[in-house]
Amino acid sequence: QTRKRVRRYSSTAQGASSDRSTPAGRRKSAEPQERKSVRAPSKRSILRVLKVAGLVFVIGAVAFGMYELLRLPQLAITRTSVQIGGAQRIPTTRIYEATGVEGRNIFLVQASEVQSRVLHLPGIATANVHLRLPNQMIMDIVDHAPLVAWHGADGLVWLAEDVAEVPQAGDSPPLTLTD
Repeated sequence: QTRKRVRRYSSTAQGASSDRSTPAGRRKSAEPQERKSVRAPSKRSILRVLKVAGLVFVIGAVAFGMYELLRLPQLAITRTSVQIGGAQRIPTTRIYEATGVEGRNIFLVQASEVQSRVLHLPGIATANVHLRLPNQMIMDIVDHAPLVAWHGADGLVWLAEDVAEVPQAGDSPPLTLTD
């Protein structure tokens, strides 16, 4: 058979109507056009879709896992999981409140941020903050030692050698000045 006849028969078999009296190149205007043959998707396109679907699934699973990890109560910092050492003049409860870490997840706490908050307390010279899993925070504090007790118009103020104000707790300074 010639190619024209084969095309005509194959399109008729797929449901498109054809007129045997008209040549294959001509069509009537009222007749619908021939349908294109429907091909099955190739293995390559199926694999591509499966790879994308697998990647989306893995990303979703990782996101869900991270969300659940950040909600674990075992990783939340509490008052009992914080150790504060070296503070002699400032109460440890005041230092702990200044940290602002109550109930926060250990992965969301930055040691440098906690250290800067603690250093803003009056009377603290240095502070070192260490974080440990699962929810421990260890702080080493060094207080300013009072050098001078200054009686002024505003009242009594204790000062360290770098003129930082020291909380009035513990032994009085060795030197007293009155203005």
